Amino acid sequence: MLFWEAEEKHSSDKRVVEANKNQDEIHLFYRDTHHSPFVYFGRISLTDFQLRENAPSEFVFRIEMLSSEIDAFKEVREHAGEYKTLDKTEQEQIVISRLGQGNFRRNVFRLWGSCSITGLQTISLLRSSHIKPWKNSDNRERLNPFNGLLLIPDYDFLFDKGYMTFKNNGNVIISQRLSQFACKVFDVDENLELRNVFPENKEYLEFHRSEVFE
Repeated sequence: MLFWEAEEKHSSDKRVVEANKNQDEIHLFYRDTHHSPFVYFGRISLTDFQLRENAPSEFVFRIEMLSSEIDAFKEVREHAGEYKTLDKTEQEQIVISRLGQGNFRRNVFRLWGSCSITGLQTISLLRSSHIKPWKNSDNRERLNPFNGLLLIPDYDFLFDKGYMTFKNNGNVIISQRLSQFACKVFDVDENLELRNVFPENKEYLEFHRSEVFE
């Protein structure tokens, strides 16, 4: 579902409401910031709306066709270097699993809903990070949302590089490699903790503590 607040001038309200009657189609293109490229998410259909005069009208759409194929191949490109270490059969199996089971990032968003630490809900500012690294995971683990955290970029970087990890109760462990000045810059201290720890997270956190954290 897509919840959209329309333009303040209401110039498109009527056209959106009457799209079905006029046999018009509505398609969704999205980008994170101005001047960044758009990503096409397919056709959407209006399911509910609230027209307003002194404020932007509100619309609810159903996304009829998600670009799972686009997302899957995007991930393949992002991990191109790691894919080269696999044989052809493994590469094909991973691509098929991406297309068939959906996108890891999307599933992590669905699981957490906001940053796993801060609670920030601005999706475009968050990154989905594997707890057990992609290169060390099997196909099931690579797609399992419980092998993921949703983090702001700074924390994603520190976690990915092993500068910090988490106990099974969610409390942070900070690497001695991280200087006091770096901790201050990254806003990291001993009070940092995961908002929640699912039972299924624990085996992955144990791996991160033993194999990634330094």
